[in-house]
Order: sequence, then C-alpha cells, then structure tokens
Amino acid sequence: MKYEKDKITAIIPVYNVENYLERCLKSILYNTYTNLEIICVNDGSTDNSKKILEDYSKRDKRVVVINKKNAGVSSARNAGIKIATGEYIAFVDSDDWIHEKYFEYLIRGIDTADLVICNYIRSYRSGSVETDDAYRVQSISPIDVLKNKELKSYVWGKLFRHQLVDEIRFSESEKLEDSLYNMDVLLNNKNLKINHVDVPLYYYFVRAGSLVNNIEAYSVLSLAKCFKEYYDKENEAEWKKVLAIEIIKRTLSARYIFIIIKNKDMIRECNALMKQCVKSTGNMKYLIYDKIRLGVAVLLCFCTALQTDAKVKLPALISDGM
Repeated sequence: MKYEKDKITAIIPVYNVENYLERCLKSILYNTYTNLEIICVNDGSTDNSKKILEDYSKRDKRVVVINKKNAGVSSARNAGIKIATGEYIAFVDSDDWIHEKYFEYLIRGIDTADLVICNYIRSYRSGSVETDDAYRVQSISPIDVLKNKELKSYVWGKLFRHQLVDEIRFSESEKLEDSLYNMDVLLNNKNLKINHVDVPLYYYFVRAGSLVNNIEAYSVLSLAKCFKEYYDKENEAEWKKVLAIEIIKRTLSARYIFIIIKNKDMIRECNALMKQCVKSTGNMKYLIYDKIRLGVAVLLCFCTALQTDAKVKLPALISDGM
C-alpha cells in the first residue's frame, strides 16, 4: 500500500470496558492498514480490562499498554500522546469500533491535508453495521467544521498529523473535553487544511453509563465559559460569530435544566453570558428558538423522571444541540 511507510498511532483510553474491549481491539488489529502503534491506556480499571490488554500485547507487538491510576479519559489520552511515535494520531474509544478500511481511507485523505475527518454511525447494539464504503473526499475549512455538529463534537473519527497536535493536550478539568480539544486545534490553526471523507467509518456505541450520556448542566455551562474565553480574544468577525453561536447554544442547553430545577442564580448567570454574545450573531433567532425548545423541554419533563438536584441529566432533545 502506498502509505504503509507512515505509522499511525491509535490512542485508546480504557476504563472498565471488559464487555466491549475485544471488539474494539480486533477492529483495529484487523484493519487493512497495518503500520500501526496501538497505545492502550488502562486508566485504573477494576474489571478484566487490564488482563485483556496484556493478553493482546503479548499476541501483537503493535499493542502498547500503559497502566495508570484512574484520572479520567483526558488524562489517559494525554498519557498516550506523550509517548506516541507515529506520524499521525487517531483516537478511538474503547467501547466503539471501526470499519476495516478506517485507517486506509483516512491516510489517503490526509495526503493533501493536516486533518482528516470521516462520518460515523451511532449504534445502540452490538453486532455488524452495514455501511456504504465507497471512497469520497472533499476539502472543507475550519469554519465548516465548527458549524457542523457531527464533525466538531468528537476527537474520534479523525486523523491528525502528529506535529499539528504535538503541543495540544486535553483539559483534565472539563467533562466535555472533545469539543474543547477540537476548538484548540482549529483556533490555533485557522488556515488548517482539512479533508472530509464522506463515508461512515467509525461506529459510536451508545450505551447506558457512558460519559457522554451523563452530561450535567454545570459541565455544559462550564464549556460555554471556556468558549467565551476564546470569544473575548478573537478579533475576526466570522470566527467571533461562530464562537458566539456555540456559546449561546450550549448556554441554552444548560439554562433549560436550571429553569426546570428552579435555580434562579444559575439562570441569571446563563442570561448574562448569552447577552454578552448575542450581538455577534447578527440576529436573535437563537433566543426565539430557545423559547420554542423550552416549551418542548418542559412538556418532556412531564413524561420523563428527571432528577431534581444539580446533576440532572440533559434530555436527548436538549443535548442533541451540543
């Protein structure tokens, strides 16, 4: 294969996923692209995940295992980045899996770019997923990525040039770390060359108990505040507008929950944050949309048993906008 001389480092954070880990590892090991370094970071697992990793590392020299105390997915990914030796870096979550041509297609797409992004499929059950694997690629801009929820929200489904992310690390204090990491990459490289492989090659397994399904209102608002720091430093009007929209959308998502649990202080904080950004959007459509969605969210609460403390889970209807 033309690109086999270029090594790809796949970084997999692992924590108590004994039921899904082998599916993930097999999908990587059996890929058509074989020049891989597979760094598995065991983040203090208490189940059989560590043993599974050690067994695979004995069978295949490409598998590198790091054992560390539990500190979260961001800490695990950062540990992997620190020792990565590949020309390219990819992130795979340990309960997900990938198409057999995942790395082959991504490395083809990065030939003229610094970052390649593919499509993904949400899967709610184990087993094979049918997909159209006809190769299609197009050039997109960093602004295009920020405007597309499906492309901007996760670090998996992407292939980064190592030098692009060599100095960028995941925030270990934020729970929505993927969005923040992608924002760091894009805002620090506004002329970044990006290719989009318009094929679903990554299978995102949606399961109860996974971190992304337990997003708290405070975490969403905290992310909006992080974006506000970027917004305050930004001078280009187009970027400022995109950041303002991102801040408003996330703040609205948190605000729904604070209204439902009647936390007036946090509602006021959300209102103040949005007020600082709304002028940059050029219109008020997001606040109008807010009123519509709020009505739906309240109605939804009559049908859903939401917790009534600060750790209320965001309904799917609300969190979908993030």
